[in-house]
Amino acid sequence: MNSLPQNNLLSIKEASKLLRVSTKTLRRWETSGRLIPVRTAGGHRRYTVTQIDDIKKPKPKEVFISPFPSKDQLTATIAEIAREEAKKEIINDKILGETINNKQRLTLREKQKTEDDTYNTLTNLYKFTLPSTRRIFAYYVLEIFLLVGIFAGFKNNIIGKGTAFLSSRNNRIAQIFGIRKEIPETNADNMRNNNEFAGNNVLADTTSVSTQTFNIYVETNISENVNIGKDLEISGGDLTSSSTIFNLLNENVE
Repeated sequence: MNSLPQNNLLSIKEASKLLRVSTKTLRRWETSGRLIPVRTAGGHRRYTVTQIDDIKKPKPKEVFISPFPSKDQLTATIAEIAREEAKKEIINDKILGETINNKQRLTLREKQKTEDDTYNTLTNLYKFTLPSTRRIFAYYVLEIFLLVGIFAGFKNNIIGKGTAFLSSRNNRIAQIFGIRKEIPETNADNMRNNNEFAGNNVLADTTSVSTQTFNIYVETNISENVNIGKDLEISGGDLTSSSTIFNLLNENVE
């Protein structure tokens, strides 16, 4: 290895020889700022020994840092992930167990509710069925009594006896009404006989001591002749006739 000269400044050729590079490389280094030359009075380039020594020293190797974690780091990370997953599974199992228990409780409640509903339904059905059964039984008993009664009636001829009894009763009633009917007819006959005996004195006998009055308060239709022996007084209303040949004549006026 070439030793550095004793003087502090080196020419471009000396520097290129020591560094084993060309002069063009040194000029590029000047342009990039890696070397800073010193100009002499005549304008020649000179490089300090310190700069050349720094360049000649071996550079420390760059330590390569891998972007991937190391084996230990991977192992630790995997273990941490495993612990987290185990915790999650435990929590999920706990939640699942609570969910299953809740479902089981709900199922038991629904089953109990169903049993209660069935019991209530059967109870209500029994309430509605028992009176119906009693009513049907009563109908059967009533039909049996009716059949027994009808059979006994036919056997003892109750219908014939009842008909004869009712007939006798009807005859008795007819006789009673007949007697009552005969009484007004008898009275009417007596009145007719009295009228025939009295002659024309129907309403009032001419030989009566006091004057008698016969008041009529109902509408009266007279189909035959009316003979009035004394005055005819009309207090109000009209004297009308629907006949086209009506004559009001006094044949005895002189």
